[in-house]
Amino acid sequence: MKLSTKLGMWFAGKQFKWFRSGNERLISINVAKKIQQSAYEHSLAHHEEAYSPTYLQIVPDLDDKNDQVFQSAMFYLGKIAENHQEYRDPIIMLMNNRISSTRLSDNRKQLLKNKIEFLQNL
Repeated sequence: MKLSTKLGMWFAGKQFKWFRSGNERLISINVAKKIQQSAYEHSLAHHEEAYSPTYLQIVPDLDDKNDQVFQSAMFYLGKIAENHQEYRDPIIMLMNNRISSTRLSDNRKQLLKNKIEFLQNL
């Protein structure tokens, strides 16, 4: 509805409400209780259950056809493995799995092998 129409209705003395107020509820009490209960249960969830490492979101980019995307994924996975020792072994394992894949070109396999050797020597 256009602003001019709203203003016209307002000044014409018609009962037009800009905002919902009064006894009108936007949601029912039962729905509000369910939302509150699910939010409370979510706040009690353990960190391990709710958390997934960021490198898992980067791994699918190793299969991308674009070389630039592949190289950036390999770079960021290497940086994560360098800075976080607890993720180093899983990242190396994922890179080894990608090397065994027949979809990768020989150049990409060699780049991954070099990165794995670098990470293992840290």
